Amino acid sequence: MEFNAVILAGGRATRLGGVPKPGLTFDGASLLSHALQAARGASAVVVVGPDTSGIGGVLPDGVLSAREEPAFAGPAAAIAAGLAAFHHNGGPAPWTLVLACDMPHASRGIAPLWEGLRAHPEVEGAMAVSADGRQQPLLGVYSTTALEREVAAASATSGLTNSSVFKLLARLNLLDVDVPAGSTDDVDTWEDAAVLDTVGRDPVPAVYAVRPSAHCVQLSMVRSVAAIRSRGALCLLGTERERRRHRARAQVRGLARRGGRHGGPHGASRLATRCHR
Repeated sequence: MEFNAVILAGGRATRLGGVPKPGLTFDGASLLSHALQAARGASAVVVVGPDTSGIGGVLPDGVLSAREEPAFAGPAAAIAAGLAAFHHNGGPAPWTLVLACDMPHASRGIAPLWEGLRAHPEVEGAMAVSADGRQQPLLGVYSTTALEREVAAASATSGLTNSSVFKLLARLNLLDVDVPAGSTDDVDTWEDAAVLDTVGRDPVPAVYAVRPSAHCVQLSMVRSVAAIRSRGALCLLGTERERRRHRARAQVRGLARRGGRHGGPHGASRLATRCHR
């Protein structure tokens, strides 16, 4: 089945202290690189968001870039910008894969989407559903004709700025597809990053350490696990997902209560802040 891919790489990343998600690293590669790999097989790919050259790396040859208007107008507007980019560069394909770049395991869920579409040719798309029953419209394959119809309808009325993707897709005849556990897990907060072993982009291996202050918890990227251990900070070890989630939460709460000082070594790169209200 022929398809194009729209990779959503925008957003303010407010809960990450403004650190761009495309440049976060998982398993040795940026989240943007993982998204591009997940979209392999597409006739054309467009990355919608800010310039990624200094964040997630230079885009491979042939990959298009676009920006939603206005900037940070939300994923529905970004989908529209991606579709428009295809029209200006060779034309659309029958199907469009929509993929947010902050789901490091999204590739696991793409094959089931295609299997669902082949088994149900009457539908206008397939949307991923997580193991706990949540729909994820930013991991889905949709009829390009149907998407363009809804984009045009929305643009002619209320517009797409800050509009919900669920609203954009509401009139499509969609198939809900159960995807493997973890496929839709995304990185919205530093806690999510800890659970998924996702770290800041750096030329050497890195993890995050927690340094509490009076009003916020600061997460410094530290260059080695050994350095973190020596300072008693948060160590992102272990492979079992729930254990890591519990440990991350417990240590963030504990350090914040104690108000201690656990920082990275001298020269550690980039600092992100998550304020506690």
